[in-house]
Amino acid sequence: MTSAPSTSPSSYSVLIERLRQRFPSIQPISAAPTIFLLRRSGFTYAGEGRDLGLKPPTLPIGTGLTLTGNRDVDAQSGTYIKTRVLRFSGIPLLYLGAFRVLDWERGLKQASDPADRSETAAIVRYCYLIGPWYVIGKEPLSAMPKVWNTLAAILIAALIFSIVR
Repeated sequence: MTSAPSTSPSSYSVLIERLRQRFPSIQPISAAPTIFLLRRSGFTYAGEGRDLGLKPPTLPIGTGLTLTGNRDVDAQSGTYIKTRVLRFSGIPLLYLGAFRVLDWERGLKQASDPADRSETAAIVRYCYLIGPWYVIGKEPLSAMPKVWNTLAAILIAALIFSIVR
């Protein structure tokens, strides 16, 4: 399920500026990242929480774009970074970005009061809900996914070169 922010982009900008005090590399996003995964029942598009009705027999289970991992946990806000990955049959192929997120349950528990002016309440009000996470902003990839992507690019280039040759 994707839920768009409930107020103006300027409120979101204020939130991002506040968060930059603790997370200097966080960047605003203009839309929720797309994630989907092929399951036994077909493609599930996490952004809408609905089955797309696509059942391609040639793609194995566990293929799609997913968010994975849990790094740089911030105890104060309860946020952490998840990495978007392109998977084929559950195996990561490429890492396509990282996002600071807040678990939906934690956000709901901490921000149920409409008068609450806390950081968590602002995240719940101004950020995209995608699947079980509020996506707050974009963060840089960590070293391991960068190395993985470099090795994948070298492997793809070597395969192309061996085929063309």
